[in-house]
Amino acid sequence: MFALELYTIDELKTVIGQSAARLGVLIDDEALAVLAERSRGTPRIANRLLRRARDLAEVREVDLTGDVARDVMNLLQVGPYGLEAYDLKYMKTMLRSYADQPVGPQSMSAATGISVVTITEQIEPWLMKAGLLRRTRRGRELTLQGKWFLAEALPRSGFEDEPD
Repeated sequence: MFALELYTIDELKTVIGQSAARLGVLIDDEALAVLAERSRGTPRIANRLLRRARDLAEVREVDLTGDVARDVMNLLQVGPYGLEAYDLKYMKTMLRSYADQPVGPQSMSAATGISVVTITEQIEPWLMKAGLLRRTRRGRELTLQGKWFLAEALPRSGFEDEPD
């Protein structure tokens, strides 16, 4: 089996910087860091976020700064760790509905309305890589870091009014 490793933040900053140069976008180091940190280790996502940030900078007629990048992340609802609405729905459902009990992807699919394929191929791999979820023999469960994130970081991430 062949698996690709995710890119590091520094590698993503390089990718984003090169893409910005090709697009003719002036971007500062802070914006590079914001975009790289929320790219889930994937250049495709990094470039998508860069294009959206470039669009907002052009509308505002400003350079792409850290503030512009953070504004775009808020508009796109891309939170810390690159978490998006479906990741948070998964984590919140796991915490509220299953407490500290391990749960399988089929049960999570039924509880969230998110397909099993999306859960197993998109949501869970990133949550595990980010250290927010772990797989056990009995099912998946949030790590202490995942529980802390939901308890502490979520209210400050702009997702506090996210519907369940």
